[in-house]
Amino acid sequence: MSSVKTSSTSLTFAQKQERNLRKKARQEEERFKKTGDEEHLRKRDEWNDQADTVKKNAETDKQRKKKKVMEAQKSDDQLLNEARRQNRRERNEADVKKQIQESKKNAMNARHAELKEMMKEKEANMEEMKVKYGELVEKEKVEENMAKVEFSKEYNQHHPNASDSEIQKEFVRHQNALNKAENLKVFYIRNMEELTGKNVDEILSDYEKVNTEFREKNNGLLEREIIELFEEECKVLLTETNCRIKFVEEVIKMTGEKKEQVEKEYDDDYKKFKEYANENGYPRTVAVDKYIELSNKKLQVAQFRYTVVNKMMEDQGMDVDEANQEFDKMMYAMNQEENVCKEPMCIKCD
Repeated sequence: MSSVKTSSTSLTFAQKQERNLRKKARQEEERFKKTGDEEHLRKRDEWNDQADTVKKNAETDKQRKKKKVMEAQKSDDQLLNEARRQNRRERNEADVKKQIQESKKNAMNARHAELKEMMKEKEANMEEMKVKYGELVEKEKVEENMAKVEFSKEYNQHHPNASDSEIQKEFVRHQNALNKAENLKVFYIRNMEELTGKNVDEILSDYEKVNTEFREKNNGLLEREIIELFEEECKVLLTETNCRIKFVEEVIKMTGEKKEQVEKEYDDDYKKFKEYANENGYPRTVAVDKYIELSNKKLQVAQFRYTVVNKMMEDQGMDVDEANQEFDKMMYAMNQEENVCKEPMCIKCD
């Protein structure tokens, strides 16, 4: 008969502590089974948690001790290899840092070179602009001198006894007049476009035509004198156009007549009025102002007629024709009682 010998490994303090905690947890679980009190389950879980913590700490401590033992048992070759690997890591990190610094330096050098090139181009462009500006100034001086010579010849034809000082002053006025003419063209085109809605090319063509006819009509005057007179003419043309547009719009609102018919009647009346004004020697600006007054009074009469006719139609049940006929009779009777001028377009009693 053989006997079996069992050898048991001695437990560490941590293992004994864990065993005792597990035992207490089992005891609490047995109590729960007997009593059904859940307080024993809570205590069981607490004992198990403590046991887990002890076990975990023991494992951590075991690994730490194992690592120390392994480090203590390393050979000289292992230590040398580790030192070499560490050196390589440090050298690689240094190389990377160096590459980054070199890359930054190269980028900075490239940027500096680019800026220098840009500065060179800018300086070259500035020099070129200076040359072109000088050429432009010189060209303007030559053109101004030529214009002055041409102007002096023309001015001497009309004023042979004029001094150089007088010619210079008149030339300055002449240049200012030319600038004024350019501004006048812009002023006329912009305002005519707003009034009529026509495109700029059409208005410009009309402007050039009027300008040419006006110069032919006033041939012999100095350029400055022509421009001053033409400025008044442009203002008159704009005033005429504005008056015509407003008059036609108001008549159409009141009567409902077609635009073409109202425009034709307006143009016919204005033509007769201009003939009358020319025959009696009225200045153009005076004639235009008077016709604007006359147009406003016509609109007042038309508004009065429109109001009275509508009132007759509402109060007396008349149709449009009957009400208009009755209004004409009323106006005829009123005119018979007054001493009316027989001139159809008299400016004094319009």
